[in-house]
Amino acid sequence: MKLCKTLGLSSLALLTLNSPQLLADDSFEFNGYFRAGTVYNTDGGTSSNAQCFSLAHPKNDGLYYRLGNECRDYGEVTLNKKGKADKLEYTASFMLDFAGDNSNSTGTQGFSRRERAAFIQFDNLFENGAEVWVGRRYYRAVAVGDVHIIDAFHVNSSGNGFGVTNIPFGKENKAHVAVLQQGDSDNSQLVLDARAEFGLGDAGALKVALQHLTNNEPKGAADATDGTTYTLQWEKNLGGIFDQKTVVQLGTDAAANNPGCFGSDGIGNGNCFDTSEAADGREGLRLFNNGTWNFTERLKVNTMVMFEDIDETREVTSIGIRPHYGLSKHWSILGEIGINDVKPEGGSSEKLTKYTLALQASTDGNNFWSRPSLRFFVSSFNWNDAARDGASKLRNIGDPSKTDALLVGAHAEIWF
Repeated sequence: MKLCKTLGLSSLALLTLNSPQLLADDSFEFNGYFRAGTVYNTDGGTSSNAQCFSLAHPKNDGLYYRLGNECRDYGEVTLNKKGKADKLEYTASFMLDFAGDNSNSTGTQGFSRRERAAFIQFDNLFENGAEVWVGRRYYRAVAVGDVHIIDAFHVNSSGNGFGVTNIPFGKENKAHVAVLQQGDSDNSQLVLDARAEFGLGDAGALKVALQHLTNNEPKGAADATDGTTYTLQWEKNLGGIFDQKTVVQLGTDAAANNPGCFGSDGIGNGNCFDTSEAADGREGLRLFNNGTWNFTERLKVNTMVMFEDIDETREVTSIGIRPHYGLSKHWSILGEIGINDVKPEGGSSEKLTKYTLALQASTDGNNFWSRPSLRFFVSSFNWNDAARDGASKLRNIGDPSKTDALLVGAHAEIWF
């Protein structure tokens, strides 16, 4: 009897999965991203105890260029359920990420698990097509995008909250407004995040963002410092070959430490805001240009130039270049040069230079963005004594006295 019941349920499940009508009505989506690989340090040990070779910076894992220098295995999984009632459409979105130490085997490694998103969005609540959402959201790429070469989002307000996106105004313009909250029992923060996109015709596009932090301290607690970041981003193809964006960010008071929460996990205090009394009156300035040069069908070059000046904290200069040359239908060769200089207030400049050469297999050898990809690389790193002994504490695990390292490895990456 149990066998018949089991067979009956299995048959019903198979019929359900193979029903064209049910499949047509199924609006469930699954997408994500992961990267994983192996690294061998020619001096012994792993790359740097499964950490990137990077200089001290509020950006997660520090300031580094990523080709042949990824910190760990990492993946993201997003589940979307879509539905419709008359003209009203909704999306329920849930996202997790996973990070594992690539120096250990799959049976023994520790890894992190984080809930990145859990929100519901309604479309067509308003006649103008604006979208309303509530929940937990990875609020990073809205309007402004990212900086691929150093794996960073420069306007990041991720957290729990609500907002309205894609509010049309004017002929080519959109606005996005959100209120997000994060904190603990000692201090809760609210961030008002307002972004606007302006079409400039032949002059490109202008993106403007404001993030204003307000603290909510318990009665009797010391006052925490508020802060604001102003971001101005200009996008335009130059000369028909350079798809670029030029960005200016100014952070004041609590936001001076890391304007825009650049490269952070969101609006928590950790590597984003400094709400201490000492931050009151500070300013932080960041300028950068990032983009891809499309010289020929085969030759593409991704570049970034960045400068930071943070009151009483640090000065940063960073230059990166990643050429990509298509060898055949599925093979390409990549290179990357990254030069970073971080000068802490009152200290010596900490310098790090890296060179990477990689052979890559992908679905389209001429397409810089083609994934999935398999990379086989050699990376050379050099840093000065100040980077070894200062805040960056750079180490070659195989020989801690050295100020250089040579790595070889293989890496896989896909988004889907």
